[in-house]
Amino acid sequence: MKVSLEEVERVAALSKIALSAKEKEQYSHELTKILDYVEKINELNTDNVEPMAHTLSIHNVLRKDEVREGFTVDDVVKLAPKHQDSYIVVPKVL
Repeated sequence: MKVSLEEVERVAALSKIALSAKEKEQYSHELTKILDYVEKINELNTDNVEPMAHTLSIHNVLRKDEVREGFTVDDVVKLAPKHQDSYIVVPKVL
């Protein structure tokens, strides 16, 4: 499939890219080669190939959701550099 200079110019305009005449010719040639390669891939028989989302057979490995004891307010407040009663003191942000 031949990509014309007009098509390259249209894509460049949509992309807001300024191309020289030499670049337009180069991209026309390169895009033509890419589309020819895609057409060649389309010739393959893929009737018995299942669609896949990933090339590797990866599945989510999730741990069991178990309730565990968390931190108490006093434990967390003790970790803060500054605290007052059961609150963490931070610098003012304006």
